[in-house]
Amino acid sequence: MKIKSYFNVILYVFLGLYTSQFVFAQKTKPNILFAICDDVSYLHTGYGGSPFVNTPTFDKIAQEGICFSNFYVASPGCAPSRGSIVTGRYPWQNEQSGQHVSSWMKKYVPLADELQANGYKVGMTGKGVSPFRYAKNKSEETLWRKENAAGPEYNKIHYSKEHDERTTTKISSKNYFENFKTFMKGKKEHQPFFFWYGAHEAHRGYEKDSWKRTNKQLKDVTVPAFLPDNGVVRGDLLDYAVEIEWFDAQLQRMLTYLKSKGELENTIVIVTADNGMPFPRAKANCYDYGVHVPFVVSYPKEFQKNKTIKTPLGAVDLAPTILEMTQTTPTKM
Repeated sequence: MKIKSYFNVILYVFLGLYTSQFVFAQKTKPNILFAICDDVSYLHTGYGGSPFVNTPTFDKIAQEGICFSNFYVASPGCAPSRGSIVTGRYPWQNEQSGQHVSSWMKKYVPLADELQANGYKVGMTGKGVSPFRYAKNKSEETLWRKENAAGPEYNKIHYSKEHDERTTTKISSKNYFENFKTFMKGKKEHQPFFFWYGAHEAHRGYEKDSWKRTNKQLKDVTVPAFLPDNGVVRGDLLDYAVEIEWFDAQLQRMLTYLKSKGELENTIVIVTADNGMPFPRAKANCYDYGVHVPFVVSYPKEFQKNKTIKTPLGAVDLAPTILEMTQTTPTKM
């Protein structure tokens, strides 16, 4: 079944905020930096009003671009949600490739493949479209996809004991920024890119009381009404916040690098999460904290600044929107 490339609500909003001839007049295809954190609910950014989560990078992108305050994923679980993002299909439409820890069938072609066919350099670091089972031998490759659905992996560079700046012991050892630099150095001059930065944070488990090594205070925490308001829960929320801030800091390094290389102006930066916070009545539940996630997008070259859109939008719209904006005609999706 081919995916429809259509002017849905999100595309209409995007295009309405800059030149209406963008899709047809662009001579240089835009780069895409897609940053997705793991298990973060919509309120837990500085821009979203959180008093205990500091996200200066996210906030700056929102101020220099567009914040969609009512953005919803297709599932409160990571694998089906991520699968929906890259295919533009709801989890049930992706059959077993829309489930958790199931096999990714070759017939479900992701966004990355179409962009690669359109001349884009494609890659990912951190957590891609997972957890899925990808083909591990020739017999499995008959039906199953071999490569991660987010694109070729750039995960070889890790923090070492001698050079470890991680703020907690539970943060992934993958050096997201250095892996991104490796990806960029392998790009041809003037070649557009699509890069998936998928942080493992803020997925559990957390290092208990890691927040005590920062300037955080229990009194600053806003506890959702559906959770007990006590010191244990407040501390757990602060440990969660520390991991969100790591994701944000790594993203800032990527943006600074792009600016130094003269690439940022022509890069569409998208920042979101796959599902809500890993707490009761959030992740794995279709309540607001489970499916309502942060979403900001900027494009310095074209977008108006500091816009907030309250129109409800869904992550299933992202794949067709990105294809439209990159002038990519899908042939396999």
